[in-house]
Amino acid sequence: MNRRKILVLIATQLLFWGCGGSKPVEPQEKTAEPQSDLAETYFRIADVYFEKQNYSQAIEFYEKAAELQPHFAKTYQNIGVAYRYIHDYNQALEYYEKAIKLTSGDSIRSLAQLYSNIGEIYIQKQDYDKTIEYCKRAIELDPYYTGTYLNMGVAYRSKQNYNLAIEFYKKVIELDSRYAADTYYYIGEALIKKGDKDKGLQYKNKAIELGYEP
Repeated sequence: MNRRKILVLIATQLLFWGCGGSKPVEPQEKTAEPQSDLAETYFRIADVYFEKQNYSQAIEFYEKAAELQPHFAKTYQNIGVAYRYIHDYNQALEYYEKAIKLTSGDSIRSLAQLYSNIGEIYIQKQDYDKTIEYCKRAIELDPYYTGTYLNMGVAYRSKQNYNLAIEFYKKVIELDSRYAADTYYYIGEALIKKGDKDKGLQYKNKAIELGYEP
């Protein structure tokens, strides 16, 4: 049995065994697959490890895919996400930047997500001005990507600009009500920080009514 068939069999078995934990939509977004059959196999194996939250193994196989198919932006984006989850933020930034260089100008949503992801990394690095800089780029490209507004809200809250934080949090709810519970709670916290305790508690209570668990 040749090497490619063996790898396909491994990937099939991994998929059959199932995946523990949950995965974000972001790295699993449907997109064009690597052209090389072997690279595609590595990519699929990496996806399975990612789903199982085994990020180190996922990175290893994504790297193998990238060696064979070095111009596939999604591979580098996924590696960046994996590094983010193991808190290696410098490596995450490096791979996000690689993905940006390879992402077509026609892929507006993908570029916006990458800029938003970089903004989120800078939140972890407590460089909130950088977060705002990258998220503004993301909004210019795609004003409907909810995660960007959440990142902006967190950045402005961290800079103690509570009015702007609340403005961006409200935009999150406007775009996607599925995030209403968490976002109402964040608004409540911002209101309390700016001295409006009564209104802040109203928002927090509303968040709890919607299912938020402090």
